[in-house]
Amino acid sequence: MSYIPPGWSEERLRTATVDDLRQVPEECLHDIDDEILENVEARKVVCQAQHNEHYRLERERRGLPPAPPKPLFEEPVDAVVQVVERAGFDDFGFIIFRAEYSDEERWDTWQEQFLKRLDDSLAQASGGKRIEEKLLTPIFDDSDLHGATLEQIQEAFETYNENEGVPPGLYVGWCVVVDKAAMESLLNPVEGEEPWVIAMDLSFDHTSEVPEGEYPGYIRVAVDSVIPEFYPFVTIMTPPELWASANPIWKSAY
Repeated sequence: MSYIPPGWSEERLRTATVDDLRQVPEECLHDIDDEILENVEARKVVCQAQHNEHYRLERERRGLPPAPPKPLFEEPVDAVVQVVERAGFDDFGFIIFRAEYSDEERWDTWQEQFLKRLDDSLAQASGGKRIEEKLLTPIFDDSDLHGATLEQIQEAFETYNENEGVPPGLYVGWCVVVDKAAMESLLNPVEGEEPWVIAMDLSFDHTSEVPEGEYPGYIRVAVDSVIPEFYPFVTIMTPPELWASANPIWKSAY
């Protein structure tokens, strides 16, 4: 049976608009049966509230920290747009470190597909077109990094920052690493597995040995999630918290 707000009749709930739902405490909206609602936009609000509650309970079940819920009534702009616009970034994204140099033709193919998927994923985000001209993903291309370890990538990043300077919107504590396995995940995808890249935590001590089952200092992130999902979450969650959401490839913290 559906939740009916105090003082409301079933008829009022049935014909409720979005403005009517603004009067109901947000923590109660997920208890409303969306099938009762005649107004399509009001039904969308309730469905999003149910979606938020589902993921809140799922994260609680898995022992993960709370993640910010998607807004119910605010302008429908995705988190990545909010982060970039609130910070006033001129550019945003990640520096891409290439660590595979055995086949230039395959690299060119991978790069073309990867960048297209980044652009498409941002275009599909609510409000994404407002910041699409700001997306910047410079590629660090140095054959000395063929087969490089994460420690060597970290050193290369520090050198790059000292010599070139990393824009604020790209200096977010992470970079992206593309090794042979990451390339293959996109060029020769496995059914049921998202193409991915390595997101490397630049604050981690990559010279240390990590016990099995503990946070390793990197996360495999789905290509389609790198910009619309992973980028905004690195600003609000710690690396171990982000890593806990990977199963085994990180798609979202929601």
